[in-house]
Amino acid sequence: MTTAPEAKKWLRPVLRQHPDLVLVGRNLIIPPVHHILRGIFFDASWDKHLCRPIWYAGAMFMCNSESDSPPFDIHEQYSLQRSNEEDFPSHVVAKTEEVLQFDFSRVYTVEQYINFGKDNEVGTDGRDRRIIPHRPFHYAVALSALSDLDAAEQKVAAAAAWWERGSIAAARQAEEWRAKGAVAIARDTERTAISDGVMARHLGALRDLVQRRDRAGIGDLLRSWEFDRARALKIDHLWEPTAFPVEMS
Repeated sequence: MTTAPEAKKWLRPVLRQHPDLVLVGRNLIIPPVHHILRGIFFDASWDKHLCRPIWYAGAMFMCNSESDSPPFDIHEQYSLQRSNEEDFPSHVVAKTEEVLQFDFSRVYTVEQYINFGKDNEVGTDGRDRRIIPHRPFHYAVALSALSDLDAAEQKVAAAAAWWERGSIAAARQAEEWRAKGAVAIARDTERTAISDGVMARHLGALRDLVQRRDRAGIGDLLRSWEFDRARALKIDHLWEPTAFPVEMS
């Protein structure tokens, strides 16, 4: 598996070449850190000699803010040579440099985040190849940040209701498992019920603000989620609070 000291050793030449980059544990961050976090995460593996990095771009302002995993909303995983091979050090540097050639400025703003597609945004067959609009939870919150509140209202309400239904269903399942004596499964299901309920309450708060068209309140709420996520990722020293489009409309 990949460790933070290994990532630091492997990426030392990359960091010398790109002094603007910041390595936090196994997470190579591409500043600035505003609403969208961009970087390369050196994922762990069951094989101690196998590293499978992931380049990613994801919203900091989603309400799953206690997660200490990078937001892999838009991502692609790639493979490296095994770390015990002789030319691995030069290989990991060359591959990282290759990935960094991607124009990460294409997914920097909230609008770019919504409209990003790995290929053309709309293919010749007319199919929408954007990523985020096909993810209802991410799309609902992003529309709120973007200021399209008419479009966001129904989607945020639907997302809040979905998590609420999930919480209720998980709580009911936990009771059934406990009645059958499956205590361990019941506990896991209870945790799911609690986490789903937290998401439902977060989205319910956003829904209420969207319905009232409280643009300042929406910005404050999303920014508080950003701060929580930055702290969970241990990058709060890199995060720069900035206004959302919804606050500037």
